[in-house]
Amino acid sequence: MGVDGLNTVNLLTIQSLRKSNKNLDYIKNYLKSTGNSIIKDEEILDLQRLIKSIITTIKDECISIDGNIFNGYIIGYKIPNIGKEFDILRFGSRTIINIELKRFSSPKKILTQLERNKYYLEFLGKDLELYTYVSSEDKIYKLNDDKLIESNFTTLISDLLNQELEFPYSDYNINIDRKFDLKNYLVSPFNSPDKFVNGEYFLTNDQERIKNEIKKILGKNIETNIIGIKGAPGTGKTLLVYDIALELIKKSCNVLIIHSANLNSGQYELNSSHNFKIIPIKNFNNIINLKRYDLVIVDESQRISENQFNRLIDLAKKDDISIIFSFDPRQCLSNMEVKTDFENLIQKEVTTKIFTLSDKIRTNPELAQFIRCLFDRNQIREHKGISLLRNNLRIEYCSSTKKVLLLLEYLTQNDWKFLNCTSSLYNPEHPDRYRSIDNEVSHEVIGQEFDKVVIVLNEYNYIDENGLLQGYGTYYHPNGMVFQNITRTIRSLCIIVDQNIEMFNYCVKILNYYDN
Repeated sequence: MGVDGLNTVNLLTIQSLRKSNKNLDYIKNYLKSTGNSIIKDEEILDLQRLIKSIITTIKDECISIDGNIFNGYIIGYKIPNIGKEFDILRFGSRTIINIELKRFSSPKKILTQLERNKYYLEFLGKDLELYTYVSSEDKIYKLNDDKLIESNFTTLISDLLNQELEFPYSDYNINIDRKFDLKNYLVSPFNSPDKFVNGEYFLTNDQERIKNEIKKILGKNIETNIIGIKGAPGTGKTLLVYDIALELIKKSCNVLIIHSANLNSGQYELNSSHNFKIIPIKNFNNIINLKRYDLVIVDESQRISENQFNRLIDLAKKDDISIIFSFDPRQCLSNMEVKTDFENLIQKEVTTKIFTLSDKIRTNPELAQFIRCLFDRNQIREHKGISLLRNNLRIEYCSSTKKVLLLLEYLTQNDWKFLNCTSSLYNPEHPDRYRSIDNEVSHEVIGQEFDKVVIVLNEYNYIDENGLLQGYGTYYHPNGMVFQNITRTIRSLCIIVDQNIEMFNYCVKILNYYDN
């Protein structure tokens, strides 16, 4: 939805199709032919009722109109990566009109949704007219000065008539996606601590669902709750657990967050300016008991040792404290972490199910598919369909490390973040050859994300006989570090291949396969 090939929808066509045939497939086929999303059957019926009420009001009140009032609508649009959906959008040169469709609802739910819609749309820099139509009541509600009021069809029609369409009827190949800049919406507790603390973000439905379930669990009179939250890169694990912590901190609760790496600058700011208590895992041994805390959160838990995990569980049970473990089994940076098998450890201790975040909110979907194929050749599917990969991915080849350094210098000077693998503190390793360039290493960027990421693959990386990406030559887990670094990207990725023509050809093969 939103890629080249989208056309706007005409409401009279939907009304006419409904009158001609009760089969909703005709309307679905029409929406599909315009590139718009196919909405649910009940939403199509609600839309048809809305159109009918608009037409009836025009006739009853003898409102002078032209045919353009029924044109220019975009149905079921979702913001890429975020997944935020709007039932109806209509773009004007100065205004955006949004109409949400509900069969039944309550003022509180309507207000919450329209407030969220305003948050996502106001970055586009236009005046907003935000409505909800409740078909069971045949009523229109509007967000007016951040308050929900009961409006009417006459007001809606007036707003539609006064809107000078941004996309005339003749326009095709409309790309709505380009209007939405991901950087405005992906708020990180680490990279944007002030925005985070001020609540300038929203959780996805997936995050909200899990948060509400966890709040219910924590609200019960159970001595100790051991809770697990599992999710792949980009699903928002860290934002979710920090949001839970923030809500409790604002209620004057004491929350301890244990970060399974060294602290970053954002965490230091949260500690110093916003009443957070975040410690690195290396300081955990200094803790004698947890009695002063209402909740303990362990982020990136897959990196802790079995001894640390057992000690945490023992302290929690002794002091009747609940713990939330947030983890991703694939984000391991050492062989010890892989052998620990954290998911198996926590499975034996959780007092409820392990919650799984599934909605990707950070990782570009095209890049996510490329990454799967990079690590496993067997992931390359027979069907094609990712047509925008080239917009987000660059693959470069250098025949010498000197050329790599020149390219890295250029990229880092142009806002690319070079993420290098962590090398041993005691012995020289191949990541050291790139250390002259401004870089951060795998262990320093745990939990963070960046708009544009560049990584280097070299002769120490290869595809084995089973089609899996392998690496060697480092004290820390080579594949774990590459996976950690490559999944930090939000929008764009550049892979520089240093003196490994086979690896370069493999990367290009994936890109060409999906970009045909």
